[in-house]
Amino acid sequence: MAQSPLYVSDPKLPTGVGSPQPIYLSPEKMKEMGNQVLPFPAPMQPKIVPLGPGLPSLPQPRPLTKSPSGAGISMPPQPMGLLTGGATAARTVFVYDNLNRLIRAIYDQTTITYTYDKTGNRLTRRVILTKPMGTVDFDADAKNDIAFYRSSTGVWYINPSSGAAAYVEGWGGTGYTPVPGDYDGDGKTDIAVYEASTGVWYIKPSSGAAAYGVGWGGAGYTPVPGDYDGDGKTDIVVYQASTGVWYINPSSGVADYIVGWGGTGYTPVPGDYDGDGKTDIVVYQASTGVWYINPSSGVADYIVGWGGAGYSPVPGDYDGDGKMDIAVYVASTGAWYINPSSGAAAYVVGWGGDPSDKPVPGDYDGDKKTDIAIYRGSNGGWFIIPSSGGSPYGVGWGGDPSDIPVTTNLASIY
Repeated sequence: MAQSPLYVSDPKLPTGVGSPQPIYLSPEKMKEMGNQVLPFPAPMQPKIVPLGPGLPSLPQPRPLTKSPSGAGISMPPQPMGLLTGGATAARTVFVYDNLNRLIRAIYDQTTITYTYDKTGNRLTRRVILTKPMGTVDFDADAKNDIAFYRSSTGVWYINPSSGAAAYVEGWGGTGYTPVPGDYDGDGKTDIAVYEASTGVWYIKPSSGAAAYGVGWGGAGYTPVPGDYDGDGKTDIVVYQASTGVWYINPSSGVADYIVGWGGTGYTPVPGDYDGDGKTDIVVYQASTGVWYINPSSGVADYIVGWGGAGYSPVPGDYDGDGKMDIAVYVASTGAWYINPSSGAAAYVVGWGGDPSDKPVPGDYDGDKKTDIAIYRGSNGGWFIIPSSGGSPYGVGWGGDPSDIPVTTNLASIY
């Protein structure tokens, strides 16, 4: 029998939120997982092929306007009724040996350990993540918080997983896209928006530092924030679909740079696929179902066939090995096809299928594994399957037609 998720009545719902209707673990178009494993359709058969020479040449990118100081940039509408608590200082520790070599860097989200040979050459770089990359965590409890951005008003509605009171912040408005991330490295997700018409990022640090704006992008550029330099802070990055060029502005202060990887018909799906603590440049071609992966660790680029037309990318660390897994979601059936990076067998889970469902994977239970979750726009219901083995459940939080779930799964926003 299909199991219906538990619905949790939440007294903190914004006005007008309806009760979500149950979603079944095995939608009618799928067979129950416990009885029979579903076969993968033909284009889903996994294949890994190293990339060789012969990639198409890329046109030269046009220059972007950058204003790190925020000069000449006006802030979006000021916050309405801030209900946030006190700021927490960032925790960054560097440990050196007696030869002044960095042997450990400790951030709130990541610990990096280095080893060397006798002559001082670095041998290894080991990364341990406190929480999976891509977790939306406003309260720093290592669990994904349920939150949405009401684009019609520019208001963020945040429901912390720690049990603290829900609160709202006004930051944005019509024409602004949510770009959450830990831009100040304090272990908390910061409220941030990107204005596509101007290419300006407006960031409100959770550490209590002054809000600021950075001009980096413009019309035709998609924001793809992530920690590309591995310093524990989110970097400001955009992807230009017409040329396939990524423009990267590292938070560590190193020089800005560009990478040609993609083009028309390719969707950016950045994440840490090699487990080195840095965001990798990755694109997904929906027409063929091929993922093109450019690892930051320096290993050879490679491709994986996993998906196709009608499949949306939903990468995440579903097996908890510290690496992003390749996964896709089929909106018409609610099927999630997951290809674990650990080498475990690929599998499929039915969760969703309503036309208004958007996948919002994240670590909601704090076990360092990405959970399967969807946001149902028709009634504002969040439906979550905890990877830790708890009962599936639902929370009502949203429901307005202009509500956008706050998630790092880019395919659910754009």
